[in-house]
Amino acid sequence: MLTIKTASTFLFCAALSALCWSDQPDDYSQKDLNEEIVIAGHWQHYAPEYDALFYQAFNTARQNLPELIQKAPQGKKLAIVTDIDDTLLEGVTYFTSLRGTDQQRTTERSIRWWQNQPTYALPGTVRFFNDAHNQGIEVFYISGRYNEVKEVTIKRLKEFGYPVIDQNHVLLQETDYKVLSKEGKRQAIRDQGYQILMVFGDQLSDLGESPDHDYRLRRQWVIDNKAHFGRDWYLLPNVAYGAWEESLAPDYSKMTPQEKHDSRLAALGNSRFHVITDQDYARHLTLASVWTHTSADFTALCYQAYNRAGQLISKTSSDLYNNPVIIADIDGTVLDFTPAKANLTNTPADIRTPFEQNGYLTEHQYSKPIPGAVDFLNAASQKGYEIFYVSSRPLSTTPAPENNNIEKATIDKLSEFHFPFADQQHVLLKEEFCSSHGKEDCRKEHKRTAIRNGAVDHKKHDIVMIIGDFMSDFSLTEQQLSPDQKESVAAAAQQFGNDYIVIPNPLNTIWQRQFYSREANKQGKDFKRMNWSEQAEIRRSLTRDWPDKFASDHKSE
Repeated sequence: MLTIKTASTFLFCAALSALCWSDQPDDYSQKDLNEEIVIAGHWQHYAPEYDALFYQAFNTARQNLPELIQKAPQGKKLAIVTDIDDTLLEGVTYFTSLRGTDQQRTTERSIRWWQNQPTYALPGTVRFFNDAHNQGIEVFYISGRYNEVKEVTIKRLKEFGYPVIDQNHVLLQETDYKVLSKEGKRQAIRDQGYQILMVFGDQLSDLGESPDHDYRLRRQWVIDNKAHFGRDWYLLPNVAYGAWEESLAPDYSKMTPQEKHDSRLAALGNSRFHVITDQDYARHLTLASVWTHTSADFTALCYQAYNRAGQLISKTSSDLYNNPVIIADIDGTVLDFTPAKANLTNTPADIRTPFEQNGYLTEHQYSKPIPGAVDFLNAASQKGYEIFYVSSRPLSTTPAPENNNIEKATIDKLSEFHFPFADQQHVLLKEEFCSSHGKEDCRKEHKRTAIRNGAVDHKKHDIVMIIGDFMSDFSLTEQQLSPDQKESVAAAAQQFGNDYIVIPNPLNTIWQRQFYSREANKQGKDFKRMNWSEQAEIRRSLTRDWPDKFASDHKSE
């Protein structure tokens, strides 16, 4: 869990009137602000993709560890350093539980949370750190937790099975923060004769001495250090809170709720956030949108994923395969465009234009490559891998598929950024290569089958790697696994970071529609036919709570 430091703002609503909801009260309250975490929290609590990113990180680390051990200087003791909250143990519930209240984070509440939190170990973590410990590597835990909870922290870590050598391997801080920074603590470990092989965390400061303020400087820092990600630095996704939010404006932590809200909207000024007409949905999506569109953390995770993909093709010759191919999704995987009906609803009251299709010819023109995508796919092409882009995009904005204007726009956009194999044969969109039942069943698994059996280009192919942001992008169904279930991700855990490369995308509205529809069905309701207010209540009801949040809190952090 991060110690919050920043604040101060500027009011951009006048300049960004499209973003400033017309019926928004002049005084945006803390309760209003707390609503903005809803979908960010849901993605971390419920999305299989979140778990897959953890398996991917720790599978990658496990395979890279032997090389780093071998290269360590003789005579050095070996160490790995890790954060705790939302790196090893789930902590987002602390923040999501404040939704529906006018409460915020406090020192007393944080201490009480760490003493009594109803938590669980995050995927892949216990096994990795025990594997490292069994190889003689000492694990150090550096956390923003306070020293008041050091004893209970060690107890909880041991209960979940993490290797804790002694109290000197758990480095926390005082409540007045007058201690070494995390980088200072890492240096103190080095000064004791240790070689730190790897660092893990959900914040950039867990990995290196990143800038505290200005998300643009943080992003440049990530670009300057991109080679570390997926090698000796491992970032875990945290969409719900962090320094990425504090970097939106100077003195962010001192701002009023209204000022924080305005700063978040200002950061989204160049995004497609303004097309959302359902105000409750926009509010619930805000933090996830800010993280995806502005955070250096998102950039780092994309580099981490594509760096891993590069490691894999560098270790194995394409000559070992029969016409080897890499399949990549497009939206949220190679381009930063996330299409969807902006309100997640098909109700008769929704009189918007068919945005999902028209957006491919309007907002789509502003899309940019996902960090790391162009370089990796071109490197793969040069090593003898053919690239197929398999997408759920429709061929056309009209019922007549021969129009193919979306297909043409897609190929043009991929070509503009110099993606390899950006041609009609290698870009497979929704209506192409469907099942034998016809156009009503055009899932991606049928396109993967067509690539394998030679139906696409009269060559049978070995699919060596699949890259995507959504579990349906991967061949889980071919393994009789349901892509929308966390249990399926656990069953296929070893494939993430190996056969499958996952790109983070908490804005994927296909996942949102599927998830909320399942939950509504449990109540005998059809989510798509609910009005916006009813949909908002479904989302609120799924937000995880911590009942003890209501204990008396007076001492603010």
